[in-house]
Amino acid sequence: DKAIQRIDEPDKVFRSVDEKNIAMIHDIVELHETGRPVLLITRTAEAAEYFSKVLFQMDIPNNLLIAQNVAKEAQMIAEAGQIGSMTVATSMAGRGTDIKLGEGVEALGGLAVIIHEHMENSRVDRQLRGRSGRQGDPGSSCIYISLDDYLVKRWSDSN
Repeated sequence: DKAIQRIDEPDKVFRSVDEKNIAMIHDIVELHETGRPVLLITRTAEAAEYFSKVLFQMDIPNNLLIAQNVAKEAQMIAEAGQIGSMTVATSMAGRGTDIKLGEGVEALGGLAVIIHEHMENSRVDRQLRGRSGRQGDPGSSCIYISLDDYLVKRWSDSN
């Protein structure tokens, strides 16, 4: 086993979902401009579809990896590690598959995983972060949080 070279950035926290989404899209655009492949992971298919549309409107072509597109999953996973690729996926999609880095991607910093909100438990969060930096590859991950997020609200309601 090779040492993990992935950089897990601290969570980025915002007051509202709108603030979070704007900052997240801004970061995705910046990463995309460097040529690094980006994988955006959302909790729901609706959120994945929404961000896929927004990115297309910003001239960032992307693959939408949700249960409905399962026939194209292998091809999308193969493309996800290539220079300039943008993939939007739900947390369930592409589980247990290794995203292989294309030529030149290692030098750019590897795959950037952007996670739209914390999942139901920390094990799932760790699995999602682990989509990047496989087999000693470089990479990064970051989770974006707003005080309006589903899990934050659920936690505060129960306390």
